[in-house]
Amino acid sequence: MSAFIQESAVKTESILIVEDEFIVAKLIESSLIGLGYAVAGLVATGEEAIAQAESEKPDLVLMDINLKGETDGIAASEKIHATLHIPVIFLTALSDQKTFERALATAPYGYIIKPFSLSTLSTTIEMALYKHTLDQKLTESEAKYRAIIENIQDMFYRTDQEGNLTMISPSGVTLAGYDSPDELIGKKIAGILCNDQKEYDQFTSELAKKGSVDQYPLVIKDPHGSLHHVTASSHYYRDANGEVLGVEGILHDITDRKKAEDALRQANRQINLLTGITRHDILNKVTIILGYLKIAEKRSTDPVMENYLGILESATIAIRSQIEFTRVYQDLGTHEPQWQVLEKCLPFSYVPEDITLTADVRGISVYADPMLEKVFFNLLDNTVRHGQRVTTIRVSSHQSGDGLTIVWEDNGVGIPPEEKEIIFERGYGKNTGLGLFLVREVLSISGITINETSIDGQGARFEILVPKGEFRFDRAQ
Repeated sequence: MSAFIQESAVKTESILIVEDEFIVAKLIESSLIGLGYAVAGLVATGEEAIAQAESEKPDLVLMDINLKGETDGIAASEKIHATLHIPVIFLTALSDQKTFERALATAPYGYIIKPFSLSTLSTTIEMALYKHTLDQKLTESEAKYRAIIENIQDMFYRTDQEGNLTMISPSGVTLAGYDSPDELIGKKIAGILCNDQKEYDQFTSELAKKGSVDQYPLVIKDPHGSLHHVTASSHYYRDANGEVLGVEGILHDITDRKKAEDALRQANRQINLLTGITRHDILNKVTIILGYLKIAEKRSTDPVMENYLGILESATIAIRSQIEFTRVYQDLGTHEPQWQVLEKCLPFSYVPEDITLTADVRGISVYADPMLEKVFFNLLDNTVRHGQRVTTIRVSSHQSGDGLTIVWEDNGVGIPPEEKEIIFERGYGKNTGLGLFLVREVLSISGITINETSIDGQGARFEILVPKGEFRFDRAQ
């Protein structure tokens, strides 16, 4: 060995020397000390190397391949690296291909042929320690990633370009109705999970168009024929050059939520049926009351009594009006929210001749209760009834954060600051007191909110905030 020893900054790493030639071992020891490393020991056999590595836990082992005893350097290295995960650099005077290939099979962190220079020793050690650090970080990262995949409650999956499964989480195996990942790996995901080919084709088309999908609703089947409602959040994954390797994503099981929603809608339909029957009976009784009040008014000669009868008639007519108004909203919450083209929900045909309604919402669809159209009808009704001098209504939209804000504004008298919130309370107002209250209720079914945000004296301005995932753009409309 060509050794040139110089003092270097003290390092924290310790190195075990395994060399059966004492003089060579001492030269290496001096070189390591000169380079600033601590020496964890000098041993001459494979058995001693394994024992010393187990007791001292060095950061690296310099291992001569040809050692005395039954265990040579390659065999010792295999055990040290396998059990202790300590990096090994081989030292050898032999450079034949067979020895090199046998050593290479143990995945060493370096291979130095004697004699060697100090710079070769130093560089090889530094590279080995650096590579080992990277390997440790990679191992830790893989362990964390594996723990996440193995413990995630949703199905994580990955496919190749042909749609064959290459990875699936344990929860995914359970959701798919199988016992082991081995039953699924290598098979086409469409053949395993697809319940409706048309639905699956629409999913892949959306994925191809956008490159990713978020909470896309799908129905999958298991081998027993059971159906599961899921939402898919998926995207293409790529190699370092940007080439698509396949698709990966998460399927979230919403079957229980779907069943609960269906049960709630069925309950609402039953309540709606009962409400309809009750409303019909009450209106019949109200008609009878109004009839007898008319008779009483005609037969009464007492002015005071006639005044009382007039008050009763007005109250009864108000009751009838409120009951009839509820008929309009009898289906509230009984149907699933659906995608609706916003522009088609606007009440253009109901706008009075002296008012102009303009809208800049083309290409926007909103996921909301089917009664969304009545929301805008009520906003128009509110404008006409209370705006007093309204000549223009404008509907527009803009993105705000992750959401979409739809604005309904007019040039009427506006709404006083102290009334901006209470106008949405039930019973507030000059008519039925239910209009804006029900507007807020309809929107809230799909998580949409509404607020009045105008500046005093500058007309009414209602801002409807649609959350992320509940709106989409389609400029082809």
